[in-house]
Amino acid sequence: MAAIQLIDAVETDVLVIGGGGAGARAAIETAYSGAKVMLCAKNAVGRSGATAYRIVELAGFNVVNESSEGGEDDYHRDMVKAALGMCDPNVSRVVASEADNQRVYLEGLGMEFKHLGDEYLSFTGCFATKRRTLILEGHGHAIMQVMQQELQRLDIPLYEDLMIVDLLVDDGRITGALGVYESGEWLVIRAGAVVLGAGGAAGMFRLNMNPSEITGDGYALAYRAGAVMTNMEFMQFGLATIHPNYNLIGNWLFPLRPMVCDADGKELITQYLPEGITLEDVYRDKEKHFPFTSRDHSRYIEIAVHTEVSAGRTGANGGVYLDFRDVAQREDTLSPHDREVWEMAKSWLLSRDIDITATPAEVAVFAHAVNGGALIDETGVTSLAGLFAAGENAAGPHGADRLGGNMLVTSQVFGAKAGRGSAAYAKDAGASTHARLMELARGIIATLPALNGGGGNNLQKLAQARTEVMDVLCRKMMVVRSEEGYRSCLQILDRTRELMACIGACDSPDMLRMFLELRNMTETAGLMLEAGSRRKESRGGHYRTDFPQSNDQEYGKNYFLQNQQGTHRGWFQDMADYRRQS
Repeated sequence: MAAIQLIDAVETDVLVIGGGGAGARAAIETAYSGAKVMLCAKNAVGRSGATAYRIVELAGFNVVNESSEGGEDDYHRDMVKAALGMCDPNVSRVVASEADNQRVYLEGLGMEFKHLGDEYLSFTGCFATKRRTLILEGHGHAIMQVMQQELQRLDIPLYEDLMIVDLLVDDGRITGALGVYESGEWLVIRAGAVVLGAGGAAGMFRLNMNPSEITGDGYALAYRAGAVMTNMEFMQFGLATIHPNYNLIGNWLFPLRPMVCDADGKELITQYLPEGITLEDVYRDKEKHFPFTSRDHSRYIEIAVHTEVSAGRTGANGGVYLDFRDVAQREDTLSPHDREVWEMAKSWLLSRDIDITATPAEVAVFAHAVNGGALIDETGVTSLAGLFAAGENAAGPHGADRLGGNMLVTSQVFGAKAGRGSAAYAKDAGASTHARLMELARGIIATLPALNGGGGNNLQKLAQARTEVMDVLCRKMMVVRSEEGYRSCLQILDRTRELMACIGACDSPDMLRMFLELRNMTETAGLMLEAGSRRKESRGGHYRTDFPQSNDQEYGKNYFLQNQQGTHRGWFQDMADYRRQS
């Protein structure tokens, strides 16, 4: 590449990182608050992030109002119960109390939820006890449509195809960020506050339900800057079709009792069941939630599918089969709401060239969403002055498991809170001088081997390393974890870091972006591996074959991680104790 030219710093009150639902909501709320804001995204806004990614026929959006069952206390109780002791109940309470405000706000922008006659079409979401989950067709695409219109109306500057390399921290507070465009041009941003809404980390796994730019960036940025992280071992995995395209298989389809079978049509699950557990026990639990969890008998579905796929006992496209051909006689047992969802699912899959009533669907276990991240409080602020977080980058609302229909809600609730909070903070934040900002940016560049040193320019080596990381995480860090699996992952990560340390000066923008993404992937995967390895038990989405039971006495507390000026810390602590001491 040519010599690095740092573009003189652009200035803003608030920088929002991420062009999905959380980032867009934060930018909009910042503008409402009267602060100057800029929104940056690795892709085009509206195509960036998981919100708009059409991986399923519908998305859930939890609310508490006159149309839902139960009240705010029931909603909060469901969140805390699903978290299995790993959420911050005060942060969860904010979601329960403000979720319906976001429904009103979105409808005010022109977004429509699905109706059945004069009522909202709704269902009981994953891990919930009450029917409160409203339905959006086409996942969160409708949210991004109205968000884009509002961003345009407010004339919020959009910096697209811009990847944030690192946050700039001066004297213990956020002062801006360093970014690089897809074209290879560098940009220094001076900001009084930053909101992280950069999406999750599912893209680090070979089989995933995220767009390709989701590579754990937000977690790596927050950790390197010094924010306290937690719940990085807790992630959602679940079934999706593997051919001819990827589509999430919702739990709302399991009341129909589809058969999981091999390429010869032989039923698979029963051979994985311990004595005393029946196939009906497994399916009855699977009706209650989409994601894999160690908390009930449904886990044997994902364990069986993942084990068969990992062992190569698959169909032509690398999956096993989910057979819905014999469900017609059970359709009449569905409630009107569930029947409507079934019809939506059939229609959606048919539009994606999958006729599930005529041909078994080839499926595998996919990575979906992260439940941890940078720990936030009730206002969306992290432990680092000037850094706010929302969406998948924020830990606190969720825990070992997460209610279905809660991620889009928390993205809106804390996107709005982070927007307001960052605007207020930035008004009183002191600014680093231009010279100091450039000094910080050049200091980061000097640490990147991809931009320094010589020799070893090889895009193929980086691509191969990325593939190896994604493959080992998919095989060893999804629904079946163990100490042996952690060692395998760490060996690949160590080998990848050694390669990256001597890869030399990247000679193209494509190679540079691949290097930077791989840097974030190894950083974030390392946090996940450490947290999972230290948690020697099974809890929620974290299942270890060598420690298959939960252990509240030793592990009924959160695992925290922090980078303190280059020194790593990792420790278990009760959330309430941490809050009292921080």
